[in-house]
Amino acid sequence: MKWAISNVSVYSPQNKKQGEFNNWAESWCYSLLPTDLDKDAFINEVRYHVNVLNERYPKNKPLNVTMHGKPNFQLIVEIDCMHTVAIFSVIPLVNEFRFSEKKESAIIAATMLEGGSK
Repeated sequence: MKWAISNVSVYSPQNKKQGEFNNWAESWCYSLLPTDLDKDAFINEVRYHVNVLNERYPKNKPLNVTMHGKPNFQLIVEIDCMHTVAIFSVIPLVNEFRFSEKKESAIIAATMLEGGSK
């Protein structure tokens, strides 16, 4: 299944650590995750980035990642369940449209057979 990051909500940063995370998070809005493996890798990438920032800024309260919902889900990055830093909204893609000239010529031929005009 294909997935997309439909929205990234970031909240006013309280410190440099949260500001860095927000800048990184905003870059992922409207991104395609073409397979389930990519979706899982993205979830791990968010967790990895949070861990790196927690190590870089040990004096600040640690960031935590939680996941809510199925099949649409949200990755929520927060501090102590009290202050939300960012929310990634991830949705499954239901349909995919691809233009094909082969299909178009078949539709034109069917229209001509039915007495339609080109």
